[in-house]
Amino acid sequence: MVALHEDRGGRLWVGTDLGLHRFEKGRWTHYTTRDGLPNSIVRSILEDSRGRLWVGTDGGGLALFEQGKFRSFSERDGLPSDHLRALHEDGKGTLWIATYGGLASLTDGRFRSYTSRDGLSSDLVRSFHEDAEGALWIGTYGGGLNRLKDGHITAYTSRDGLFNDVIYGILEDDGGRLWMSCNKGLFSVEKRQLEDFAAGRRREVVSLAYGRADGMISSDFSGGFPAAWKAPNGRLWFPSSRGVVAIDPTAAARPSPAPAANVEERFVDGEPVPPGIALDVGPSARRLEFHFTALAFAAPERLEFAYRLEDFDPGWVPAGPQRVAQYTNIPPGRYRFRVRVRNLGGDWNEAGAPLGLRVRPHWYRTPVFFVLAAAFAALTVLAAYRVRMGHLVANERELGRRVKEALAEVKTLSGLLPICSSCKSVREDGGYWQRIEKYIQTHSQAQFSHAICPDCMVKLYPEEAKRIAARTTPS
Repeated sequence: MVALHEDRGGRLWVGTDLGLHRFEKGRWTHYTTRDGLPNSIVRSILEDSRGRLWVGTDGGGLALFEQGKFRSFSERDGLPSDHLRALHEDGKGTLWIATYGGLASLTDGRFRSYTSRDGLSSDLVRSFHEDAEGALWIGTYGGGLNRLKDGHITAYTSRDGLFNDVIYGILEDDGGRLWMSCNKGLFSVEKRQLEDFAAGRRREVVSLAYGRADGMISSDFSGGFPAAWKAPNGRLWFPSSRGVVAIDPTAAARPSPAPAANVEERFVDGEPVPPGIALDVGPSARRLEFHFTALAFAAPERLEFAYRLEDFDPGWVPAGPQRVAQYTNIPPGRYRFRVRVRNLGGDWNEAGAPLGLRVRPHWYRTPVFFVLAAAFAALTVLAAYRVRMGHLVANERELGRRVKEALAEVKTLSGLLPICSSCKSVREDGGYWQRIEKYIQTHSQAQFSHAICPDCMVKLYPEEAKRIAARTTPS
């Protein structure tokens, strides 16, 4: 039996893998494909506001039972899939169909489909709930929860704080919380948080989860139709793999405060480290491992952990129920390892004492090494400069010594310079020869004896000038 419905006439309709059964006045009537049912695997049964009976099958699509006959609707008529899971009629008379190909609505004989292309988080639709504001809440298999309101779809998954992404049944209690069953237990979320998330006023929702630790006979719930039922007294009923679970939402208290977390063991490259105030490791350490826990006598499996290595992790790292954190190749520096814990859906307890951690650098990466290296480089440059300047000074001195020695040997420079001893005239050279003479006189003991120019020779010694001219004139 996977579907159950009591119609307004008091007849009981039962859906099974072998067809549709009706119990009336102590007698059973069986309907199969021989009677016009499109498929004998019945997954959902719904009586609409007009008294018509709708039957959802797994593989045969949708069937309408009216006046003793079945009328079938399939993918050819606009259904996204012939594998149906749930049915719902909203306040406006629209029939909603959950299929394993997407969501469909039937209005005035016409189908409309919604799939992942339209924003649905998964095309495997399992359950429905319509709230008083007209929003349609849609449970999926693996895609979490969806809300369809005013034509817009909002998706909620475990990444957004949902306890699980499989949702078999959805109920709303009188306190404004949605309760959902999954294959790992029951959980609830404040509808106000879901609405704030849809409006962008919060980034995640908080789920309160319940399982065997809370007294349930099983935490593995199942589908079917209906997959949940709310009694007139407000008590919520959900089918599980081992029986029916009832919960009183008014008595379901918030989770108790979680105990403080503490680090039990530390390992460096697989080797245990004795407990101490701080952990000091050398530069050769490659892997650090922290084992932590929290002392909880009731339902320790519901504890949720998060850890953070300050100045290394940008934020808290969610660990779920795991109690181990591993790090590799941490840069040298000082850090603080912190752990926080909470009961699922409760507030975080961050009271655990942080653990100090120091990772020492290699000697060649210490500040002292850099200071010494800089000082050594500076001294090397200074020494090279001094050696270079010493060579230059020595070369200059040697050159000066050699010039002095050479000039000291010269006592008289006769006729070296083209300067007339009589008129002191010289050919136009910008004073070059005069500067030569002055330098030699300053740096040596040389004395100059100058010849006279041809003009002065004729003027002062005309006879001698004639003789010289005669000797130099070709015959």
